[in-house]
Amino acid sequence: MSLPIETPADPPPSMGCIVYIAKTETGVAGRVANLPGIVVTASNERDLMRQIVKQFKAEVAPIFARGEQPTWVDPLPQLAENERKVFLPVHL
Repeated sequence: MSLPIETPADPPPSMGCIVYIAKTETGVAGRVANLPGIVVTASNERDLMRQIVKQFKAEVAPIFARGEQPTWVDPLPQLAENERKVFLPVHL
Protein backbone atom coordinates (compact mmCIF):
# COMPACT_ATOMS: atom_id res chain seq x y z
CA MET A 1 0.00 0.00 0.00
CA SER A 2 1.64 3.22 -1.09
CA LEU A 3 1.09 6.67 0.29
CA PRO A 4 -0.79 9.18 -1.86
CA ILE A 5 1.42 11.59 -3.71
CA GLU A 6 0.39 15.18 -3.61
CA THR A 7 1.05 17.33 -6.64
CA PRO A 8 2.85 20.56 -5.81
CA ALA A 9 0.73 23.70 -5.83
CA ASP A 10 1.44 26.43 -8.32
CA PRO A 11 3.66 29.09 -6.78
CA PRO A 12 1.94 32.40 -6.06
CA PRO A 13 2.40 35.06 -8.70
CA SER A 14 5.41 37.27 -8.18
CA MET A 15 6.04 40.67 -9.67
CA GLY A 16 8.44 43.53 -9.37
CA CYS A 17 7.37 46.65 -7.53
CA ILE A 18 9.62 49.58 -8.39
CA VAL A 19 9.68 52.13 -5.58
CA TYR A 20 11.18 55.62 -5.63
CA ILE A 21 12.18 56.64 -2.08
CA ALA A 22 13.10 60.07 -0.70
CA LYS A 23 13.98 61.28 2.77
CA THR A 24 11.63 63.84 4.29
CA GLU A 25 11.78 66.04 7.38
CA THR A 26 9.69 63.51 9.30
CA GLY A 27 10.93 60.23 7.80
CA VAL A 28 10.61 58.87 4.26
CA ALA A 29 8.24 59.06 1.32
CA GLY A 30 7.84 56.48 -1.40
CA ARG A 31 5.92 56.12 -4.61
CA VAL A 32 5.43 53.05 -6.75
CA ALA A 33 6.86 53.94 -10.13
CA ASN A 34 5.43 51.09 -12.20
CA LEU A 35 1.84 51.13 -10.89
CA PRO A 36 -0.06 54.42 -10.63
CA GLY A 37 -1.61 55.78 -7.47
CA ILE A 38 0.46 54.31 -4.64
CA VAL A 39 2.19 57.02 -2.60
CA VAL A 40 3.16 56.45 1.03
CA THR A 41 4.88 58.37 3.83
CA ALA A 42 6.27 56.77 6.98
CA SER A 43 8.63 57.47 9.85
CA ASN A 44 11.13 54.88 8.59
CA GLU A 45 11.90 52.82 5.51
CA ARG A 46 10.76 49.52 6.99
CA ASP A 47 7.26 50.87 7.70
CA LEU A 48 7.22 52.50 4.28
CA MET A 49 7.93 49.19 2.53
CA ARG A 50 5.34 47.36 4.65
CA GLN A 51 2.65 49.88 3.68
CA ILE A 52 3.66 49.84 0.02
CA VAL A 53 3.51 46.02 -0.16
CA LYS A 54 0.09 46.04 1.50
CA GLN A 55 -1.30 48.62 -0.96
CA PHE A 56 0.42 47.00 -3.96
CA LYS A 57 -1.13 43.61 -3.13
CA ALA A 58 -4.55 45.19 -2.57
CA GLU A 59 -4.38 46.80 -6.03
CA VAL A 60 -2.91 43.87 -7.97
CA ALA A 61 -4.50 40.76 -6.37
CA PRO A 62 -8.06 41.41 -7.66
CA ILE A 63 -6.72 42.08 -11.13
CA PHE A 64 -4.85 38.75 -11.21
CA ALA A 65 -7.89 36.98 -9.73
CA ARG A 66 -9.83 38.10 -12.81
CA GLY A 67 -7.09 36.65 -15.02
CA GLU A 68 -5.97 40.09 -16.18
CA GLN A 69 -2.74 42.06 -16.00
CA PRO A 70 -2.35 45.40 -14.21
CA THR A 71 -1.85 48.52 -16.28
CA TRP A 72 1.88 48.94 -15.67
CA VAL A 73 3.46 52.36 -16.11
CA ASP A 74 5.80 52.23 -19.09
CA PRO A 75 8.09 54.05 -19.49
CA LEU A 76 8.86 54.66 -15.84
CA PRO A 77 8.79 58.26 -14.61
CA GLN A 78 12.12 59.93 -13.98
CA LEU A 79 13.59 59.96 -10.51
CA ALA A 80 13.39 63.26 -8.69
CA GLU A 81 16.70 64.73 -7.61
CA ASN A 82 16.34 63.50 -4.02
CA GLU A 83 14.95 60.01 -4.82
CA ARG A 84 16.56 56.62 -5.15
CA LYS A 85 15.15 53.58 -6.93
CA VAL A 86 14.45 50.29 -5.13
CA PHE A 87 13.29 47.02 -6.70
CA LEU A 88 10.89 45.19 -4.39
CA PRO A 89 9.76 41.67 -5.39
CA VAL A 90 6.18 41.06 -4.22
CA HIS A 91 4.43 37.67 -3.96
CA LEU A 92 0.63 37.68 -3.91
